[in-house]
Amino acid sequence: MTKTPKERQAEPDIKTAIADECDRALKELGAAPGLISQASSRERDDLYEILRKHGARSDLLKIVGSWGDTTDDLWVLNELRRWNTRDRLSEEPMVAKHEHEFMVTAVDLADEQENDAIAITLTDARGGRVRLHLRPDMAEQLRDQVSSGLERAGRRAKR
Repeated sequence: MTKTPKERQAEPDIKTAIADECDRALKELGAAPGLISQASSRERDDLYEILRKHGARSDLLKIVGSWGDTTDDLWVLNELRRWNTRDRLSEEPMVAKHEHEFMVTAVDLADEQENDAIAITLTDARGGRVRLHLRPDMAEQLRDQVSSGLERAGRRAKR
């Protein structure tokens, strides 16, 4: 009997990466180094309890607690990475499972050379790609908004 994708076990690399991200979270919570190496080989429920005992809040506990139950391994890995790298001062909320965070991976001239359009390639954590085609006026507007956002971020960082 063939297993459905949901029933298949994740690649060992993902499980190792999840354990590594749990290790990073435990370090952030002040866990002793010996405990962290032991936690890497433990089951989800054990990791959950260790995190809870070290003061993890509900945002981190919900990620680990849903692992293998209501969420797939890739989602858990991505959310743990977000948790470990988020700005602790702003305490931004976690992104819902149905939302995607994209990174700009390329900015080129679009294939339609007659209108000088710009093509922006975005890639999400799952490897999905989106290619946006912007007219020159829209590209200018995007550049202005990005520039304004960078200025605000720079002022905030100087405070």
